[in-house]
This record gives sequence, C-alpha cells and structure tokens, in this order.
Amino acid sequence: MTKKAIVISAINLRSGGTLTILQECLKFVSKNLTERYKVVALVHKKDMFPQFKDIEFIEFPDSVKSYFFRIYYEYFYFKKISKKLNPYLWISLHDMTPNVISKIKAVYCHNPTPFCKISLKALKEPKFILFNLFYKYIYKVNIHTNDFVIVQQEWLREKFSQMFEIPKGKIIVAYPETEILIHNNTLELNNNKEKTIFIDKNFLFVSWSIFN
Repeated sequence: MTKKAIVISAINLRSGGTLTILQECLKFVSKNLTERYKVVALVHKKDMFPQFKDIEFIEFPDSVKSYFFRIYYEYFYFKKISKKLNPYLWISLHDMTPNVISKIKAVYCHNPTPFCKISLKALKEPKFILFNLFYKYIYKVNIHTNDFVIVQQEWLREKFSQMFEIPKGKIIVAYPETEILIHNNTLELNNNKEKTIFIDKNFLFVSWSIFN
C-alpha cells in the first residue's frame, strides 16, 4: 500500500530557534511516523540533516538569496510538488502560506512584526516600517486556505483573528507542554505533553513544546 505523504516545508530555516524547531520536528517524525508515512522535508540544504536517513529531503539553496526565490517557490513551484506528492498534511514552518494542494494545511506564524506599534523612534528606521507592511501582506496571502494557523501566544491569536478575520477555533496557540487534539474542526487541550509532534491516527494530533 502506498504511504500517505507528509510535507514539512522549511526552506528558510537555517539557524537559531527556528532551526531548532525544525530539528525537533524531524526527530519526532523520524522516530514515530516514517513507518506509516512518506515524509518529505523541503529545506535550504539537505546535508544539514545527515542523521535522518528515513526522511526524503529536497533542497532549495537559492531560497535564501532573495525574496524573489521564496515567493516563486511558495506560490508557484510548490504547487507542482504538491500535485506530485498528493500530501495528507502540508505544514509550513515559516510564516508564508504556500499555494499547494493538500488534504490538511497548516502554517506556523512566528514573526510578530506586523502587530508592533510604529513609534516616532521607529520612523527613523524605514526598513522596519517596510518590513512591518511586508509581513502583513505575506501573512494575508492564502492564509484562509489553511485548516490551522499556529502562533506563539494568546495575544497573537487575538491579533490574527482580528486582522485576518480567522475563526479563533482555527488558530492554535503553541504553548509549551500543550497537546491539541483536532477532530472534525474541534479542539481539545491536554497539558501533559512535552514534545513537538505531528501525528495522525484517525485524528490529527499537534503537540508543541518549542520554546524554552
């Protein structure tokens, strides 16, 4: 029987805390899911992850050269990949909601910049203002095509719901040691888990413990 596919999109995660999130995600997937699923990770460079022999990596070295490449991959090229892989779950770990075909789609939005107030001091930093406006647009594109949007804090859930008119039931707050059970578009919380997981056993479980 052909395995269902899970796609983990993380072509822009290369260092720091976001790379740690990707590493922990891959560890869990490698340990728990690769026997049942075909797992494909889209990354900047696949030689950064030599320990994961049971995960298929597709690398995009040009993804960090400019936002032109990021936009091309997310909104055009990834649709071709999704048609080929026919994924059960596509999860994007870096803010942008790609134009893909998948039974379940989720995006992790970790940049709070669009919700920061622009002070008089910030007016001296035009790059910050442009980045603020740019991220509002980036978040908005395709966001309603997601089954779930994952954020870091409750206040971000409020902001995403207000700014993008997303039902709060579709916005998961990634509190440490919290398991979210998603079934038929309802959520139940269990605060006894410690690992980051993406797993389906008739349900879709998403448990996040990603910040120290």
